[in-house]
Amino acid sequence: MHIPTLRGCWVDLEPLEEAHREPLRRAADDERIWATTLTRASGDGFDTWFSGALAEREAGRKFPFAVRRLADRACVGSTSYLDISPHHKRLEIGSTWYHPTSWGTAVNPECKLLLLTHAFEVLGVQRVAFVTDVLNERSRSAIAKLGATREGVLRSHMISQGGKNPRGLAFPDSANGMTDQIRFNDGAAYERYMGKWSQLAGETFLDWLAPKSGLRWLDVGCGNGAFTEMLVDRSAPVSVQGIDPSDAQLARARTRPALRVAQFRQGDAMAQPFPDDAFDAAVMPLVIFFVPDPAKGVAEMARVVCPGGTVAAYAWDMFGGGFPYEALQVEMRGLGVAVPVPPSPGASRIDAMRDLWTGAGLDAVETREITVQRTFADFDDYWTTILGGPSVGPRLAAMTSEDIALLKARMRVRLTADATGRISSSARANAVKGRV
Repeated sequence: MHIPTLRGCWVDLEPLEEAHREPLRRAADDERIWATTLTRASGDGFDTWFSGALAEREAGRKFPFAVRRLADRACVGSTSYLDISPHHKRLEIGSTWYHPTSWGTAVNPECKLLLLTHAFEVLGVQRVAFVTDVLNERSRSAIAKLGATREGVLRSHMISQGGKNPRGLAFPDSANGMTDQIRFNDGAAYERYMGKWSQLAGETFLDWLAPKSGLRWLDVGCGNGAFTEMLVDRSAPVSVQGIDPSDAQLARARTRPALRVAQFRQGDAMAQPFPDDAFDAAVMPLVIFFVPDPAKGVAEMARVVCPGGTVAAYAWDMFGGGFPYEALQVEMRGLGVAVPVPPSPGASRIDAMRDLWTGAGLDAVETREITVQRTFADFDDYWTTILGGPSVGPRLAAMTSEDIALLKARMRVRLTADATGRISSSARANAVKGRV
């Protein structure tokens, strides 16, 4: 099995190699890690654990990763795919440990999200199980916060440290469904949660593009038509096509009176349902980080745009903290809540966007930053808005009342209100354009 480095916003999961031995030895040298684990990878036991993990990978029974924290580039732990069964399309996630400096941070939630996303969307498994010692309360609590379902306890399933005390193992399970975690299937909720932000950034983006009238346009990932509506209003196109994977979003787009000139259909950014040279311009607004293979998405836009036409996009700067609800997600992860991230957050970096455009053979490539500000009537307006967010809404609904109260208190500190109670929040996007 070949698995590349799984890249996130806070951690990278690197396939375990010999070069990780000494950095992980240092990370494992803390007895607090091993107090309730089945194995001990510290002291004299470290080399046995490390060499065993490499041997298990060679035998195809396990795929171990080193966890690298991006803030300081330190190796802070390890996690693995276990009990891999391609025939039955299932695997387990386990053998996870972290240095205590990573406990209670975004490290574990993002590791689990990267592993689950890769398992379901790339490896094509249908079931992922988490296995943990029934005495490991920290691990059991962390798994519960992921939304996994506990299926039961296996008696005398594994032997603990020293070969004594057979322990039962809790089996929480995750069913295939990660691809639905960040899908805007409610057009009205999107309008409030993200549509306004999209329009704010879209205005500056269109000013920068300075589109001519009478062109044939393609809107890739058009969603509920918020940006498409601005495009029609600003550029008087001769035709507009919009594609999106969500039927609900497209249904919302079709209700906009200004978009009667537009045609909408379900479509895949990486396999666009149009012939070569069908458009004069193609745009991808706030979408590129949702595309599993961004290079393929950009290449498809270049394919369907005629020579001399424009290919352009803008996206929230996910790596640079530019996402409109970045502060909320940071606080949620700080409480141990796993907030889904899109499959390709790195594609939103301004240098990555430039590389994608030049890599697709586009000419005259330019980039710029776009900073926007949005005002909420008060904290209740902000809170009601974020409840409709597909990446955070379900997680908020699953949190305890105590954690919600704590989260609200933390957010009130972060979101300073003016004398009238209004709250202003800012966001930053990166934009790119090029010529076919």
